[in-house]
Amino acid sequence: MLGAILYLIWHKRRPNTAKSAGLGALISVGWVVSIMLMVVVGITIGLEVVE
Repeated sequence: MLGAILYLIWHKRRPNTAKSAGLGALISVGWVVSIMLMVVVGITIGLEVVE
C-alpha cells in the first residue's frame, strides 16, 4: 500500500524512485495474494480429508 502511495506522489518529480516504489508495491501485493491462496487451498484440502 505504501509503495503505491509513494509512486503516486513521486511519479513526476522522481521517476526512477517512483518506479522502484511501484515495483515494491506490486511484489508485496503478489506475496499477500499467494499467501491467501495457500491458506484457502490448505483449508479446502483439510476439509476434504476430514469428511
